[in-house]
Amino acid sequence: MYAVVKFIDENDAPGIVCRSWILEDEDVCLYPNVRTNEARDRLLRRNAEPSFDWSQCRIQILHEYSSFGAALQHLRQAEDTSNLDSDEEVPKSKSRKRSYNHLLYPGEESDEESTSLISKKISRRNDCGIPYPVPPRKENVNYQHSPSQSLVPQSPGPSQSGKILHSNKPAACSSNSVINGKLVAWMASISNQIEQLRGQVALVLENQNKLLKQHHQVPDSDEENESLGSLPVSDDEGFKALNKKISEESHFRHMLIKVLVSVGGKDVRSLVHNMLRRILQDEVAELYSLTGRTVLKNSSKKPFIGTDVSRLIFSACQKVFKDLATEVKVKEAVRDWLQQAKVRKMRR
Repeated sequence: MYAVVKFIDENDAPGIVCRSWILEDEDVCLYPNVRTNEARDRLLRRNAEPSFDWSQCRIQILHEYSSFGAALQHLRQAEDTSNLDSDEEVPKSKSRKRSYNHLLYPGEESDEESTSLISKKISRRNDCGIPYPVPPRKENVNYQHSPSQSLVPQSPGPSQSGKILHSNKPAACSSNSVINGKLVAWMASISNQIEQLRGQVALVLENQNKLLKQHHQVPDSDEENESLGSLPVSDDEGFKALNKKISEESHFRHMLIKVLVSVGGKDVRSLVHNMLRRILQDEVAELYSLTGRTVLKNSSKKPFIGTDVSRLIFSACQKVFKDLATEVKVKEAVRDWLQQAKVRKMRR
């Protein structure tokens, strides 16, 4: 079953709804939230069940039909005739017939009706072709439109015209002077603000340069190249000097981190091994273990875990792999590389 209804909240707009969409009170219906009319018509033809997310609309039932086609036909007829309450069929309008022009040949006589029609058409065409008259640009105040006085010029007295002209000049001059004064004051305030901003920017730059000079003492490029050129260290004294330089010079520490990050590796283990190979030779690595303990009782080694180099390697790994570079993974990679130092030395 279908019903043709009026939506009260939408200026009584007509529409078609399924009978199952109308609630028990028959003054509210559920209406689908679709964007196109095609989707709405598909739901109507399927007589779809209403959903809880549909919007509720106030309605007034006009007529009920057994099929969607009958309801749609009545709705279209009602929209054409602006009559929603009638069920009668609207008679079809007669087809438009083409009108023919009656031409008069020499010697023929025409009746009054045909002559009047032809004259009306000719006059209508002539009226369409006549342009509108151009209005005058200025109205001449010296002459009046009455026919008796059209040739007599009438101009206002000299005293009146003089008063009008002289009274307008001071007003225009005063308004221009006020506007010019405001513009000058506005430009002066803007120039003062610009000067203040320039002074503040210069002060900020000066303070920034002072802070950079205090906290960042940049060494000479020759000294940096010499320190990097000594890597990897070949003895224990060089390793101790490297730890001391890392702890004392922050700029060298940041520079060495960049060098270690550029070494690269496919995972945390390979990255740690490449970093250690860049810093230590096997002769120095043989003297150290991760915690200083060894499997053999007679041999003693130094702990590597507390050195500045170990902390530097951990920071570099976190820059590359971030959360994947955990402390446990880095320690395991360092321990394995230090344990294999003697084997690598013997293979050479």
